[in-house]
Amino acid sequence: VSVWAAADGPLASVVLRSEWDARLAIARIHKRRLDNQWSGRRLELSLGRPTPAPNLDVLRARLRAILLDQKSYNLPLLRLRDAYASRHCCALTTSDLAKVKDTVVIHDGFGRMVQLLDLTPVSNAEMEEAPWKCHIHAGLSTSHEDGSRILQPVFIEISVLNRNVQILLENHGGILPLLSFVECYETTFQPLVADPRNGVALELLLRSAPGFEVRDAPSRHLAAATQRALTPSTHSHLSDSSRSSGDR
Repeated sequence: VSVWAAADGPLASVVLRSEWDARLAIARIHKRRLDNQWSGRRLELSLGRPTPAPNLDVLRARLRAILLDQKSYNLPLLRLRDAYASRHCCALTTSDLAKVKDTVVIHDGFGRMVQLLDLTPVSNAEMEEAPWKCHIHAGLSTSHEDGSRILQPVFIEISVLNRNVQILLENHGGILPLLSFVECYETTFQPLVADPRNGVALELLLRSAPGFEVRDAPSRHLAAATQRALTPSTHSHLSDSSRSSGDR
């Protein structure tokens, strides 16, 4: 564990044994409220990756795509960071924002607000290959989504989930944005059953099911699975996850 001070408050980096363990930790304690000593603050967790930061043109386009959806073209800093992490599976820092002052500016007042300066619509050339949300089923509220719905514990048989997702992929042209997955799913099938006691985080189930896979770039989405060899450790994770959900 490494802890350091940042402009937005103390930050900690925790190294776990595997990406699977990290995703499980996020599913269990993301957004959990801390005790009174911390004035009721909530834990903000994201998956860290040793990947290079996007170039500034990509960063500008991503920020414009998020903030152009807002009424006044602004968002509280924390909500912007949540939206960015949910769409692109990587963290957004204040130092990143400082590099694109021609696009956004941070206002200090009753909470830190990020205001969009460049109102140029995002062009087709700047649009990424995989959309961050479904333009058919996603509601306006998805613009504020922090990714918590995809982390909710649900109880469903892997075979049923696999069959239904295959149908959704066919209906969505082979690409199903993860952020609006619940909306797409519940538009077509029965609502997912939340079960905090016996359920498994939905994203973990989606990453365990055969026939498709979750891809984190350029934005988190489901697509048809590519052939890859599974290690014994991965086989164990899949088996444990299956037993944790509908195969009980």
